[in-house]
Amino acid sequence: MLAKYRYAYAVLEKKFRRAEKRKQPVGIITFDIDEFKAINDSYGHDYGDYVLKEITRIVKRITRKEDILIRWGGDEFLLLLVNRDKAATEKFINDLNDTIKTICSRRYVKEENIYITLSVGYSLFPEDTKNLYQLITIADERMYEVKRGKKSS
Repeated sequence: MLAKYRYAYAVLEKKFRRAEKRKQPVGIITFDIDEFKAINDSYGHDYGDYVLKEITRIVKRITRKEDILIRWGGDEFLLLLVNRDKAATEKFINDLNDTIKTICSRRYVKEENIYITLSVGYSLFPEDTKNLYQLITIADERMYEVKRGKKSS
C-alpha cells in the first residue's frame, strides 16, 4: 500500500472506530468524475486539475466538519460520513449530484454541450458490513455499477 493510502486508511479507520464505539451509523461514498479522461484530452491536464480542485472545493462546502473527504486516486474520491443513516446518506448523494451538475455545468466547462457528472456508490455501517475495508469495497463496486449503467444507456 502506498504511503498516501496507508495514511488515508489510518485516518478513516480512526474515525470509523470512534463512530463504531459510539454506535453511530457511518456512510462511505465513493465517486468519480464521468468522462474525466475526455476533459483532460479536450482541454488539457491543467484544466483537468482545475476541475478536480473545484469539485473538491464544492464537496468540502457541503460536508460537515466531522466528515472526511479523500482523493482516492485519479478522479476518484472517497467520503466518510459520520452519524448519517441511509436516508441522510442518500439525501447527501442527491445534493452532491445536484450541486455538481448545477455549479460545474454552468461555471467550469468551456463548451455548453459538456456537462460534469459523477458516478456515485455508497455503503452503510452497520447495514452492509461491520468492516471498514468491506464498506469501501462495497461502495466502490456500487460506483462502478452506476458507471457501467451510464455507458450502456
